[in-house]
Amino acid sequence: RRRHTRYWRDWSSDVCSSDLTGLARIYFTNSSGTRTLTIGGGAVSPAFRVDDGSELDVTGTSIKLTIAFGSQAAIYGTIDFSGTNSYMEHPSGTVTTVKSGAVIRYGGTSGNGVGSPTTFIMEDQSTYEIYKNAGSFPSGTFAPGSEIYNSGATTTPAILLMTSLYGSYGIYHFESPNYTGTTSAVNANVTVQDLLINNTGTGRWIFSTSPSTSYTLTIKGDLSVSPGAFFEINKAASGSQATSVKVSGNVDIQGTVISSGGNTGSVLEMTGAVDAFFNAVPSGIQNDVSLTINKSPGISVIGTDSIVLPSSVNSKLNLISGVLDMNAYSTKLIVQNPSTTAIAGGSVRSHVWGTLKRFTNQAADYSFPVSNSLDELAKAVIRPSSSGATAWEVTFKSPNPYGASGLTPGQIDQVTDYYWLINRKGSSPANASAVTLCYDSLTNPGLTIFNQLQMVYFNNPSWVGYGSVPGTGSITNALGTNGSAAPANPITSFGVFALGGKASIVPLTIEYFSGHRYGTKNELLWKVNCTSAPSLTMILERSGDARNFSAIHQEMADAARCLQSFTFSDVSPLPGKNFYRMVFRDADGRSTYSKIVLLSRTSVNIVQAYPNPVMGKFVTADITSENSNRVEILLTDMLGRVVYRQNANLSSGSNKISVLVGDLPSGQYQMVILDQEGDKTVLPLIRK
Repeated sequence: RRRHTRYWRDWSSDVCSSDLTGLARIYFTNSSGTRTLTIGGGAVSPAFRVDDGSELDVTGTSIKLTIAFGSQAAIYGTIDFSGTNSYMEHPSGTVTTVKSGAVIRYGGTSGNGVGSPTTFIMEDQSTYEIYKNAGSFPSGTFAPGSEIYNSGATTTPAILLMTSLYGSYGIYHFESPNYTGTTSAVNANVTVQDLLINNTGTGRWIFSTSPSTSYTLTIKGDLSVSPGAFFEINKAASGSQATSVKVSGNVDIQGTVISSGGNTGSVLEMTGAVDAFFNAVPSGIQNDVSLTINKSPGISVIGTDSIVLPSSVNSKLNLISGVLDMNAYSTKLIVQNPSTTAIAGGSVRSHVWGTLKRFTNQAADYSFPVSNSLDELAKAVIRPSSSGATAWEVTFKSPNPYGASGLTPGQIDQVTDYYWLINRKGSSPANASAVTLCYDSLTNPGLTIFNQLQMVYFNNPSWVGYGSVPGTGSITNALGTNGSAAPANPITSFGVFALGGKASIVPLTIEYFSGHRYGTKNELLWKVNCTSAPSLTMILERSGDARNFSAIHQEMADAARCLQSFTFSDVSPLPGKNFYRMVFRDADGRSTYSKIVLLSRTSVNIVQAYPNPVMGKFVTADITSENSNRVEILLTDMLGRVVYRQNANLSSGSNKISVLVGDLPSGQYQMVILDQEGDKTVLPLIRK
């Protein structure tokens, strides 16, 4: 054992046990030949230990540190390799554990560490740094909060030796300000917890250069690309095979995500079973990069800013599962590719919630799979009358503020309490030879006499009938703006479109149905206009899977009672997710369904945060937990960007957790608690 020693030099192969303690700093030097130090083989465990605050600097040439069979190493401090060809190996039959806060560094002209998932373990908040050009990160068992840090690349990033078949790295952090490389790539199937591309210098961090092999980069947590940084998915000169970057967490693109060189199969895919935020600057996604939404059913990707997809004919939106929510922050999804195939999919299972903007340049059908909820689809289809470059915006909205005005008795007595807002832009925009509005996937289309139904347009101050060509759960306009047959007379005026017709086409109007969590209860609120009916039965139904509903409350109301609002408290909600809907049944037995409201009951809840507004540098979160739990506490701004995060261990019952607010600027924030099951609880926070 050596303590407080500055140099060990000129030794050959040796077997020993070694501790670096008491803030020691040790230098291993060697001027010639290969030197191997085998540590362990005795009764001391761990045979090799570097204490917190101690540092072992291996500056000599061709020095190899290895652990004897059956022995262990525990690193609490720092090991730094900078000598030519010097490195540490972690052979079979040994275990090296890099503890929380510990660091292993490789720089200069050093060699590269060698390990495996059973012999080399990185705990949360440990760091493996490569501050030289090239090099490699070894295989091992990496905790999600461990970090592999590539800080010294100039022409070649460090190689990731462990493929997805054998395990996952923790947080991969690339920050090499002197990097100029534009050719080296990972070219392997790799899994990481988070991917942080913070500084690529004048170069680009490239995942694939292969024209013929489909590689997948799996990110179990977040993807972040900082301003000025470049993340290139594929740089091959040809090929169309899928090169996928699959992200289960949040995406924050302040720099550039790009595909160049001619490969057309680059895909940024949102996966996982937890809601995720998506934020990107307008030019953050470029060239042939496509976006795929493939979340679990009922899970959302929330656009905190407008998402702009490139104009390349190879850049597409693929809607497979999960909802792209552009409504929460009043943003837009913009698909610039003018091909009719630029959007694939679109269903109740996967659609755009909010505003969808598409560019067109053909006289062909363009689909707009929009909605205003998680669990219904209100698709619109627009057929431009010419190939003029046009940008169309479609939003599905409810309630309809114009529904009770501008009616024509005997022709348009009623219109739906929902509507499609359709607008167009362009220097010489195309008209529409046909518009189709689909209602078959609405939870409650609110329609009864289908053979009298027609498309109606609000030509302020009146509703104008456009006739109808009925389809399977859809209506296409049969008349143009002056009554002539379309497409001879295309639609030239745009704005509010709805469905309507003579009396009794729309049986009743649901003014609102909403809910919120209140302590241990779920509060449901609704109001319905049923003045045309003598009586109405109102049934509140609940489900744990959004498919199988059962009644939990029922009451009767006459026309006078319908003028008032209704509330109900579910005092025994289901654990986890609770889906609610209302069924309104009139005296003739006709039923109308409300939209579905989702309220989640998690094992972890924020009771309060105080002081709120926050004046100092700390705020106390009062968090209750049904059992012992480990949570992540996030502070996000109103764009959903994470400005602070910390982990906390909760015990069963009430927990008081101090959260650092620091010098955050004044404004509105959200405190988000994520538990181990991926459920979240949100509390508004104001910073004075």
